[in-house]
Amino acid sequence: MNLSNELDGVELELIEEYFTKGESESLPEELLQYLDLMQLMAGRLLRWDTGTRKNHIKFFTAEPYKLSKYKAERLYHNTIEFFYIEKETSLEAYGNYCAQRLESLAIATVEMASDEKAFKVAGQLIKDAMEMRAKYRPAEAAYPEELFGKKTVIYSDNKKLLGEESQDRREIARLIDSWEVPEQERLRLRSEAGIDNPKLILDVSSRTTKSK
Repeated sequence: MNLSNELDGVELELIEEYFTKGESESLPEELLQYLDLMQLMAGRLLRWDTGTRKNHIKFFTAEPYKLSKYKAERLYHNTIEFFYIEKETSLEAYGNYCAQRLESLAIATVEMASDEKAFKVAGQLIKDAMEMRAKYRPAEAAYPEELFGKKTVIYSDNKKLLGEESQDRREIARLIDSWEVPEQERLRLRSEAGIDNPKLILDVSSRTTKSK
């Protein structure tokens, strides 16, 4: 943490103790007054109606604080350094927090809308919130493109292509020919086994019987 010399040499735990409990016996009065100013600045930074950095500097150079512009600038930077340096919160979580605030502001803008311009502003705020959420979101795992490619399926009765041992067709043919089955059935079996070229086999006897 790079605080200016108003806080140099002061243990961070003592400052955190003061902001947590509202008191610390170990800190000098002058520093306690400065920490009160930091707390006031922090409260202004949380509000929507306090304006920009320039407005904050102007506020502390006026009555009743009457800080010099230089000291007001240092107060502004010290406050941001102390209150907004995230030690345990991830960027994703803080990004979501800021995005939620933008969304709340968009809703408030619509509720107070008096013309079409307000709706455009609200739309831009929602867009900014979406971009902020996406910016700090962890990158999603990429999947290999081949998983989404079109697959070609090839059907084959060739056992060699399937990694199986091919059986001798002549042996299969001899086996089929040894069976006592009708000739048409034998031809069909030889065709399905890939021994003979496929042929259209009509059951003529069956048709003849039906026609009678």
